[in-house]
Amino acid sequence: MIGIHTLPLAAALASLAPDAPHACMMAAFAPWHDDVHLIATATADTALAGDGGREYDRSPGAADRAVFGQVMRVERLGGPGADSIGEGADRVVLVPWGYSAECRMERWGQSARWVQPGERGLFLAFLRPRAAWVDGLPTLDVFEPYQLPFPQRVREGLADVGEADGLLTVEQAFEVIELLPRFSAYRENRPAALRPLLQWSRAHPELARRYPASEILRSTDHGLVDPDG
Repeated sequence: MIGIHTLPLAAALASLAPDAPHACMMAAFAPWHDDVHLIATATADTALAGDGGREYDRSPGAADRAVFGQVMRVERLGGPGADSIGEGADRVVLVPWGYSAECRMERWGQSARWVQPGERGLFLAFLRPRAAWVDGLPTLDVFEPYQLPFPQRVREGLADVGEADGLLTVEQAFEVIELLPRFSAYRENRPAALRPLLQWSRAHPELARRYPASEILRSTDHGLVDPDG
């Protein structure tokens, strides 16, 4: 399984995903970023995507259903994996994944149309190898569908986790994610890797108090977390 960051969430943060079937969730925003972030608008189209070679819970009782993704119209792409998508890509397929009560990844148990058509937001996703793309469309896996797209999935829970200063805009959040280092750089030399983010926070103190910048900056003080751990 490709490594993803699995920061444990406090019980209060579960309120950021009121529709989640259980409290086990992945943290959408960490102080590093290793693949693709994008601003996109959901369409009504879905596509049979398969698992793309992902390892997931196949134990008895885990849902045995086809793996679908939803087609999104791309507005902006960023991150280390974006170059592999190529310039001019105007549509992608985003495949959501769920989690069992034991925090094992499993097939998504809700609608294949997991984002309301017409909704625009920020997504963090992991690009599949080209051989696993659907009908030639870049295909990406989303491991935090209970919290993404930003800001729709987090807005209602902000007051419960003390984020009274509100949210960044979609564009502002994209720019913050652009400043994040890769995990390898974060692990090797955290002060140097975080310098662009911290410089931004000093230059924009009011924005730095808004989610998700506030969550990312707060997590930098929590010590190193192995994304494969």
